[in-house]
Amino acid sequence: VLAFDLLAKPTDSISLTSELAMSGYSAATGNAGDLDQRRNGNAFLFRADVEPVAIRTYGLPLGAISGSGMVRDIQSTFTPSGRIDQAEYHRRYGQGSGESWRGRVVEANLGHRIGDRTELKAGIGRMRRANGFRSDRQDLVLTAMPISSLKFSYTYDDVNSGSSPVSIVTIGTPSSTSKLGSRWRRQHAAARYGSSRLGTIFTFTQEKQKQNEDNSLRDGRSFREFTAGFDRIQWGRFKAFSTVALRTTSVVSRADDAKTSWLHESTARTLRQQVSMQEWQALTISAQMIQRYKSFKQAAGTDNLENLIDARLRFRPWRQSVDADMRYEINNTSSAQSDRQYINVGRGRGNLRLDEVSGEYIPDTDGDYVVRYDQVGKYEPVTGIKASMRLKSQMRR
Repeated sequence: VLAFDLLAKPTDSISLTSELAMSGYSAATGNAGDLDQRRNGNAFLFRADVEPVAIRTYGLPLGAISGSGMVRDIQSTFTPSGRIDQAEYHRRYGQGSGESWRGRVVEANLGHRIGDRTELKAGIGRMRRANGFRSDRQDLVLTAMPISSLKFSYTYDDVNSGSSPVSIVTIGTPSSTSKLGSRWRRQHAAARYGSSRLGTIFTFTQEKQKQNEDNSLRDGRSFREFTAGFDRIQWGRFKAFSTVALRTTSVVSRADDAKTSWLHESTARTLRQQVSMQEWQALTISAQMIQRYKSFKQAAGTDNLENLIDARLRFRPWRQSVDADMRYEINNTSSAQSDRQYINVGRGRGNLRLDEVSGEYIPDTDGDYVVRYDQVGKYEPVTGIKASMRLKSQMRR
């Protein structure tokens, strides 16, 4: 890999970055030294960043505006050799982890800050690949603080991706030439009010993922979650918090006549409570309790109740020359026996590969297999207990 980097700063608030890389790759077959593969490729990156710039209209301050933009084009024949590591593109453009750095990406982001209590950020982006894959994303973040003790925030993310008609091998029945598309949308709103001793929180989260095949609904999953409670209760050395969350989940179900529809899968309630005492006579104690109840509605499933109690004690006497840490955890839940199966989904679409020497499946982002777990038994009550103790001494103190 041969690369050229350029950094320019035409003004104090504008930075320009450019990169050009060229790669050559060859692989031998092992037969008389003949070459089996040989490919050359190029990669180009250009990025512009604008630091916050104050704006005024008729002498009236309107805050500060910042922005950034990027263009990146990587040929399918380019071999990064470990140079490129862009894991964020797996999530931001919903196109899997296999060779996510290939293709063309164009992004633009804008930020507007008004004073110290209001900020708005927005961004758009698009990805295109030579194999027909396309993805478009939009995101928005709004933060406002009317007063110092009250804060509102809102986040919106939308990723719409798909492909041109291609032959696709799925875990189920192999499909002929089809056009796949998926959409992932998430919204999160939060309100927090707090003082020096008490903090309250209210949040609402909604997320929906769906997949289409030839513009028809194929699969999907969504949930809504509401959380309320006290995220901070403090009195001297004593601290505590208590929150309750309610989540409803929906899934796409396929009927006998091959029609798909959304079903209310389950409703879950989670209660979290914790109390602690910090650094009293070299002693710190904390205890946490989590209770989660999940009931199934229109979809098949077994209702279950899970309880977790986690207690911890830490003692550091004699100027912390001795550090003793003890932890005890009890978990009551339900578990069922499962069967593990490895499914061949085609080269580059899996995250595992079969090692012919050992016969084991090894993680590989360009692999041929995925793992699937099927329930083969009924859910049975299970109690797990964990206990640990750690002792550390530094007598020089």
